[in-house]
Amino acid sequence: MTCGCKQKHLSQNVKKSRAAMCASCPEYVERCNDVSGCNTDGFCNLSQSKVYLHINGKECPLYAFPDKDNIVLWCGIHWYGVPFPIRLYLYLFHPKHPKISSFDSCGCIVFFKNLFMKVKNLINKYTYSKKEIFHE
Repeated sequence: MTCGCKQKHLSQNVKKSRAAMCASCPEYVERCNDVSGCNTDGFCNLSQSKVYLHINGKECPLYAFPDKDNIVLWCGIHWYGVPFPIRLYLYLFHPKHPKISSFDSCGCIVFFKNLFMKVKNLINKYTYSKKEIFHE
């Protein structure tokens, strides 16, 4: 890095995903006196450190951050990006609610989305081959 540090710099989308995962964590404690609801002064009970350190690069003690493929393990299930239930929770209850679609990826369960895409591809292949046979 040009600043001389060896810390990796994360994109804004990755930071937003990390912040969403921290805000929904049961170990997250908000220590903010501001009524508008800032979350930069949050505290992680597991790591005993400020949440902004996790958002900016420190790993999550629960391994809840997206990996390099943007897949999150949450509640024992693999999700694409920030899970949709967390997006909905933040949209409904967070004072500065982000839009549900403002995160990377879709928030779907990996297994079910992959299954759906395979079935969709099979249906498309079948309908396409049927059209070739009957010259439609």
